[in-house]
Amino acid sequence: MDLYTVSVGSQVLGQFKPGETIDFVALLGYGVKEFQVTGINGNLDFADPRAFPIQLAFSNETASFRMRAIAKSQDVPEPNSPTTLLLLGVGAMMLVRTSKRRLKA
Repeated sequence: MDLYTVSVGSQVLGQFKPGETIDFVALLGYGVKEFQVTGINGNLDFADPRAFPIQLAFSNETASFRMRAIAKSQDVPEPNSPTTLLLLGVGAMMLVRTSKRRLKA
């Protein structure tokens, strides 16, 4: 089942399934100016505004809504090549030697 998460500020309201109603007033006691929906299926075309339809109800006669995709950050791999490890080891040894020389002086 494709669940997504709804948050207001740093407060996570919960995980919801498609078609489920979320009433901010019932959950928080007040309406919200902005909210985030995360955990949406990554296979959707986020350039297509119809890929994840949202139905909204407003308490005012006029209101506006802007929806934008938040790009998922890419993890940077840890350096694990033998050359990198060797350079780190040599650098650490040089740092220790320099520290010992300063302590003797």
